[in-house]
Amino acid sequence: QHRAGLVCVIDLSGKLLGVMSDGDIRRAIHEDLDLKKVSVEVLMNDNPVTLSPCYLVGQAIDAMELGGRKVFSAPVVNGEGVCLGVVTLHDLLS
Repeated sequence: QHRAGLVCVIDLSGKLLGVMSDGDIRRAIHEDLDLKKVSVEVLMNDNPVTLSPCYLVGQAIDAMELGGRKVFSAPVVNGEGVCLGVVTLHDLLS
């Protein structure tokens, strides 16, 4: 529905463990991995670009586009590491 292109992997307390993107799944398929036997933990990025809920829109866009790690979607994480949601570049630019 929201077309974020990723799913946040969280623990029982809501802390972000990583993200798995549609690109991660496409790469796994391209590498002929059996998706019925591969865990999310293997495919997920455990060091994703994250945003603070305090960021201004411009800061969020910079975080998503700079530093050689351009991403279309990013989780918003508070100071305790709890995932509050996901923001897309489209959200920020509209």
